[in-house]
Amino acid sequence: QNAKISHLLAQNVKKETMQQAKTLLQTLRELKSKNSAQNVVKELCIKKQNNWGDSMSKKKKSSKNKSSNSKKVAQNLNEQLSTQAQTEVTEAESQAENKDLTAEKTAENADAKLEQKAETKKESKDKNAKNAKAKKAPKEKGKLKRKAKETVSELKKVTWPTFPEVVKKTGVVLAVVIIFAVVIFGIDLLLGFLVGPTGLI
Repeated sequence: QNAKISHLLAQNVKKETMQQAKTLLQTLRELKSKNSAQNVVKELCIKKQNNWGDSMSKKKKSSKNKSSNSKKVAQNLNEQLSTQAQTEVTEAESQAENKDLTAEKTAENADAKLEQKAETKKESKDKNAKNAKAKKAPKEKGKLKRKAKETVSELKKVTWPTFPEVVKKTGVVLAVVIIFAVVIFGIDLLLGFLVGPTGLI
């Protein structure tokens, strides 16, 4: 019986050790696979970095070439623009000088014309004033005579009222004035009686 028990124990121990060995082998395989995957990833990363560095260096070179070309083009454009600006400035200065000369000439001509016009106006005014003074004296005398004749003719056209008509109309006016005076006096007395210190209101 002891031998059987020892044999069973040995079998159990073998089984357990075999299982532990299998688990160890699996873990080792997994670790190896992980390490290999990590190495592959590292290699890929390194390759990508190298490729990226090469592409960046190429881009930098191309950008340097482009920038140098663009600088050259910009310099050429600046030179062309400066030359064009200088030519335009010289043309503008010459045009301005010509305009100034023409303006001075036109101003002188205008001043001369204005002086001539002023002189002619003064001469014409003097002549008109002399003629007007010469004509006014006889016209004023003729105007006064005409006005006197017109007033006399208008007074002749007026129809004057007779003496009895004047008396009647003055009597009517006096009667109306007296009536209105009496009415206003009565109203004043009534209001003084009503509003006074001993009045009803």
